[in-house]
Parts: sequence; structure tokens; C-alpha cells
Amino acid sequence: MSFSNNNYNPKAYLAEGGAIGAALFVVPGTAANQAKLPTGADVMPIGITYWEVTAAGQTLEVLEDGVCDLLVNAAGTAIAVGDPIAVHGVTGRGKKAALANTQFVAAVAREAATTDGARISVRIDRAYMPAS
Repeated sequence: MSFSNNNYNPKAYLAEGGAIGAALFVVPGTAANQAKLPTGADVMPIGITYWEVTAAGQTLEVLEDGVCDLLVNAAGTAIAVGDPIAVHGVTGRGKKAALANTQFVAAVAREAATTDGARISVRIDRAYMPAS
């Protein structure tokens, strides 16, 4: 059970590509004011969605910093408190980051998870792992 709260204001974007759920990573869209679901794994997100939208063009509130909920996939690799979190793939869910060279860390887990679809509290902390 998630215990998140957020002391920061979400930034408004226009949803691109259709419905986008809450508590998911999003990346920049085609236009400067748009956001969409990721196009693959281990990409740098702009933030995490606060509410869901049901259609393209609707206002999508995105948290770019602070503490919030995130849906994760953790059945294959469990997530522990303090683990770095990366983008899992096109669904926008998170996963435990591999911390490999040239990958991105998008958040830090504040709760543990061991199942796919778990909703946990995270602190948004975007960082790039440089090449060694």
C-alpha cells in the first residue's frame, strides 16, 4: 500500500497518443507542450503522471520532482526501499534500474515491491549513468 504525498505542483502537458494512466512515466511528446508514454525501456522520462487521461489532447498533469506513486513491474526483479528505478518499457511502469553505463535512473523507491503492477511511493530523482 502506497503512502505517497507530494509537496510540488504538477506541470500541465497535452496528452499525445491517446489514453495515459496515472502513476506512469512519460517522455516528451512531438511538440514542446506534449507528453506521451515511453517508446522503450531505460529512456529518460520528464516525470510521472498524477492523474489519468482518456484521450489525446487532454490536459495531463505530470510531476517532475517530489514524491509520488508509481506503478512498477517487480515480479522478475524485486524492488527494495532505496533501489534506483528506471523506465520498464512502453507501458510507462518502473523497474529496478540496472545501473549500467549510459542508462538513466528516474526515481528512488520509498517502498518495496515483488509483483508486477504494484503501486509504490517513489522520489523522482532523474540522473544519467555516464559511460565508464
